[in-house]
Amino acid sequence: MKRQYIIIKDVVGIYHLALLWSASANKIYITNEEGFLKLSKGVAAAAIGFPREDVFKFDAAAAAAIAERKEYDWSKLKIYDVVA
Repeated sequence: MKRQYIIIKDVVGIYHLALLWSASANKIYITNEEGFLKLSKGVAAAAIGFPREDVFKFDAAAAAAIAERKEYDWSKLKIYDVVA
């Protein structure tokens, strides 16, 4: 699977950078770098499901704000589209 970064919003409303593992009509499964490498090799690792409304397309400015713990207008993010 191709490595694809996305932005997620957790249950307390904090935004994070994550890696997409798989996507379906109502859930998107994400993981971290270590989990992605394990899953890619067929080794058991955690992939956490998120509702679609909490998963967003990668945005470089938002990713920088996350990394630097800066304020950002999160309403600019676009929901991640699942391509069927």
